[in-house]
Amino acid sequence: IKQDRQQIDQVLNYWFGQASPDGAQKSLWMIASSSVELLDQVDAEIADTFRSLILNLSSNIGDDNVDMVSLDKGKLQRWTENVEIFGWQGKMAAIIALDQMSRHIHRHDKKHQDKCIQFIPKQQ
Repeated sequence: IKQDRQQIDQVLNYWFGQASPDGAQKSLWMIASSSVELLDQVDAEIADTFRSLILNLSSNIGDDNVDMVSLDKGKLQRWTENVEIFGWQGKMAAIIALDQMSRHIHRHDKKHQDKCIQFIPKQQ
């Protein structure tokens, strides 16, 4: 529980605690495409800091390239279902990590993008 709490706080502090909402929007959340250097820097920082956490949170999806033995398959469930312990923060941290931070990590990863496309339902 202690490690989960620390990781939840780490995600939330990184995403919301670095700057005012206006500053974070420009330097983290919605970086202008013309700011390639800043975008690459933020992508690398998030990948270095949060990649293994995101793999653990998404381990129920499965990935042939990941050592499944080292993954914590119950982390996502603990964060999102133990409201008495983690409150809304567990759910918010999981959403940020899996949705927003994973976009920073996989922005330039064509193989990952192709893999995600297979989960999009085809229009009939």
